[in-house]
Amino acid sequence: MAFGQQQLSIVTPRTLRDALGLSFTYREQVRWLIGTSPLLALAYTHVPREARIVDARGVHEFAASAFGDETKVRFGAFATEESLRGHPLLDRTLFAAASPSVYLAVADALVEVISLGAVRTTPVDGLLLAPHEAPLAVELAQPVRDVYVQRRRAIRDGNASHELIVGGSFRLGDDGKLERVRVALSIDGERPARARLAEHHLERQHFSSERAGVAARLCAEAIAPEDPRTAAAARSALTLGLALFREARIRCDEMRRGRPEPRRRGTPIPRPSRKKKKRR
Repeated sequence: MAFGQQQLSIVTPRTLRDALGLSFTYREQVRWLIGTSPLLALAYTHVPREARIVDARGVHEFAASAFGDETKVRFGAFATEESLRGHPLLDRTLFAAASPSVYLAVADALVEVISLGAVRTTPVDGLLLAPHEAPLAVELAQPVRDVYVQRRRAIRDGNASHELIVGGSFRLGDDGKLERVRVALSIDGERPARARLAEHHLERQHFSSERAGVAARLCAEAIAPEDPRTAAAARSALTLGLALFREARIRCDEMRRGRPEPRRRGTPIPRPSRKKKKRR
């Protein structure tokens, strides 16, 4: 007895305009075949047979090289690291980090996403994709006031072996409090996970040692101990978190001391004294 197989429905757009048209036509039935995005830690390499498969591997915009100056840069979401290295801004920020994907997860980057025939823009720290959506490009700006700190630890211990990278971005407000905090963790190169409870504990607060200790514990709780590897990674996250927040606190204190103190109300503005002319 012969069983019939469902015929695959694959379309191959040549341009971005064609890809947007297919996304609009087939709506939620679309599934993308593009490749892997090492910076976003996403893979569009497997698709279900019953879907409308859009093979966009030949569309240039998805893997476009970096374009921009030293203050802002834009590149394809599926661009390789080799094609992006050499750009001044990316070499100074993204590729100076222990993990480019962790740095991108805590940066003020924007991601353009194809959805239902249109392109929407969302912050990378809030990137949630439906099955019919696909990232198109990433835009990264030069962080002017942010302090970036990272820690890395590799453990070789049988089933508990792991490599953990923790990165944090800290922005100090004019009042001396933390205005913006982003912390992300990555185990063995997997997609970074945000430590949101640790972020909320630090934001809009003075960066004290007590708060840093609690934030380190909340970083460890961001990893679910489902097996020996993740349980060991959670213990490492506590140690790395303490070291990371300690360095971040020192650097934020140095930044605060380097700023000019605001003038208090009621303090007279010093004016240059005028010398009296001598009468002849």
